This record gives sequence, C-alpha cells and structure tokens, in this order.
Amino acid sequence: MIKMKIKKIAVSIVLMLMAVCIMSGCGRQKATTATSSSSSTSKNSSSSSEPTLSVEVGHGQYEQSAGLVSVPVVLVNNGSNKTVIDSNNFTLKLGDSKYHLYQNSNEASDFHLNFGNDNVYQNTLTFDVKRTLTKSQLDKLELTYLTDKGTTVKAKKIPRTVSQDKIRENVSGYTPTDLGTYYKKCEDYLKEANKEKKADPKATITSIEDEFSDKDYDKLRTWVVIPSTTSQGSNNAVIKVYNATKTDFDIAYGDMELVDHAGNEIQVAPSYRNYVVNFPHGKFVTVVVPMEAKLKPSNAPYTFQVRADSDGENPSGNFFDTKKSFNPVEVKVSNNVTSSTLFSLTPADYPKDSISWSDVKANADKNTVTANVELSDYFNLQNTNYQVLAENDSGSRIIKGVQKVTPRYVATTDKQKITWHIKDLSNLMSYQHVYLMNNGKKIFQIK
Repeated sequence: MIKMKIKKIAVSIVLMLMAVCIMSGCGRQKATTATSSSSSTSKNSSSSSEPTLSVEVGHGQYEQSAGLVSVPVVLVNNGSNKTVIDSNNFTLKLGDSKYHLYQNSNEASDFHLNFGNDNVYQNTLTFDVKRTLTKSQLDKLELTYLTDKGTTVKAKKIPRTVSQDKIRENVSGYTPTDLGTYYKKCEDYLKEANKEKKADPKATITSIEDEFSDKDYDKLRTWVVIPSTTSQGSNNAVIKVYNATKTDFDIAYGDMELVDHAGNEIQVAPSYRNYVVNFPHGKFVTVVVPMEAKLKPSNAPYTFQVRADSDGENPSGNFFDTKKSFNPVEVKVSNNVTSSTLFSLTPADYPKDSISWSDVKANADKNTVTANVELSDYFNLQNTNYQVLAENDSGSRIIKGVQKVTPRYVATTDKQKITWHIKDLSNLMSYQHVYLMNNGKKIFQIK
C-alpha cells in the first residue's frame, strides 16, 4: 500500500520522470541566457529568480463502463511557485465535445489541494460521457488541465512500463490514510471493544473520537458494482466511496481485489496497479476499475478485499475482507448500463435490512396494488420483473406478471409510494393467499 510521506522531492526525481518519458518538459523553467551586454545579463539574471508556475500532466489508460470514463493522472509542479490543484480545471475532450468531472446529483465530488514546488500528485479522474466509446474514440480522447496562470496543459500518455517509484505521490502537507489501514484499524477497534464488553458489560469503551481523533471515523461507505447484461460478465468494476469522515483516504489499485464465491482472487489489471485513487473527506468518488479477469454473474457473490500499507512503514501482504469493520463493503452485480441507474438493485437483490414496505393496499376495481417503500442503503430501487402469486391451502396456485410499475426507479431514502398495475386482479384476490414477488422471490403479502 502506498504510504504518503511529507518530504521534498529532489529535482533528480523529476529528471527521472523525463528519462522515462512520463511527461514532456518536466525540468524547471530557465531564464534566457544573455550574451550581448552586461546590462542584458543583469536583467536576465533578475528574471531567473522570479517565481515561475509550471505544471505538467500525465495520464494512464482510459477505462469505461456505463457511460463513465476513468483515467489515472499524475501532476508535477516543477515551477518555483506554489499552486492549488482544482478538480474543476480538468477537461476531457472528444472532438467538439467537452466533459468535466463526473458528479451525480447531490453528491459533491470536487477537490482542491495545495500543490508546492517539486510536488507530485496522483489520482484517478472520472467523466460522464453518457455512451460507450469505440476503441478509436478512446484513442482520440484528450485530457487537459487549466493552470492558475491561464495556460492549458495537455496530458501526455504515461508508458505502462513506468516504475511506481517514478510516479509516487509526494505532496507537502497531504498525508491520506490508505483504505486498507483504515479497515484494519476499525476491525481492531471493534474487536477490542467487544472483548472489553464481554469481560465487563459495564466497561467504558474508548470513543471513536478518542481512538481516531475523528468522531465521524465510522462514516465511510464503499459500494462496488459489476455491470453485466450478459452471462459473459464484465472486465470492469465500478467503485463508489462516500467519505463522510473528517479524514482523507486513498488506496493503491494493487492493494484491492475481488474474490468470487469459490475463493478465486481477481486482482486489478496491471495497467492500473501502479496508480492510486484519493478519497477526500466529505466527498463522493466514483471510478471505473479494470480487473485482470472476467467478473461473471454466475460466480457471484463477490467479496471486496484490501491489504494494509503494502508499501509503507508497516507493510502487510495479506488481503482481508471488511466484514468485521464499520460498514462492510457491498458488492453487487447490476444489469443497468447507464451512470444514473448503475447503482440500482431490484427488490429481490436489495439488502434485507435496508428496505422496508408498509401500507399495502389492493384495489381490484382499478387493478392496482400500492405500497410505500423506505430505503436505507445507497442503492436505488429498480422496479422491474414483478409477479403476483395467488394460492390456496389446497395447493392450487396461479402466477401473473405485473403489467406496469410506477415509478420505475426509487432514488430517495424518503418514503415513496409505488403502484403496480395487474390485469384481472379481482381473480387473483379470490385466492386465500396473495403475494407480490420479484424475480421469483416473495417480497410482501398482499392478502
């Protein structure tokens, strides 16, 4: 796991970046040398000491899923001036189309970071292009960054063979905690708290704030969706993190993996393993992550695993799941292929403890059933593939499909009314027991 250290980056590191062709022009700016007169020499000598601003940008491989395009980036400040990295200054271009960083409604995803001279910054950016791009279109994508002095810098492609040491993030004053260390600390805290309570039910447990110097340390949530509309599965996973703590986090892609139901480990593809993604406090982050093998629905359920600080001062090479930590990571397979509906689940797949139904009513005259639903998870509710089951104690039964459901999606944690339209509902209601089903699974009893 990458451990961010507070230190100055020697100019030699920047020159090494140039040597491997990560970016062009990574050396410090130099004043023009005067040769005509002593006065011009003095003038140029003075100008060479003036503050300069020079930011270089490199990018990794573009990955896409559900209309989202993600790309790892590396920024180097080889000027003498400090600046601020502003997420709003990144633009993805394809022909005449321009895209800014992806932000779902009511999900703040911007970031700003002080960026000193000789600092190196690394992150992964995501844009919503709302379509699937062809290979040719992916090759034509252009990433730019607008600097404080109004100069637009075009990102250069970083070779896939680049050494991790040459693009390691080093930003003065910025020390995020790696996600693996976070989950391990939380697991240890809960384990010790349970141990103390078991030994003495009246024991006073150290508060979250006292333990972590952050009273909201238990408010980080992570969701993983595998977009798949066929049995063939997908090579990509989409990860969304809501960091509601007051602590900044990050993770190196080499320190995460998915494990299928049989125990097979699928790590992130080599093209991303040298990069990281940051999770600023108070923000949502969504990234498309390429995996080294297909993620097939038939191999679900998948488990998300991390390892702690694999590249820091206290490395641990062992991957572990997050089931014993605060808010274990949720992994779901989704048949939705748009950014607005990707994180959606049908009632049959929705976590049982996170969905509740109430006020069920049947109106045979109008052929409708209504009920209120209340969600407490991030996922939207996808209202598709409903059936009604009617049966008698004698064993006679009938199943009918639902003709129409409104609304199609529920995207709120507020109580929402849903209406199902069922043909010939009066006949179904003549049976002793009537149930609403989804994908063949009973959801609630109508009668």
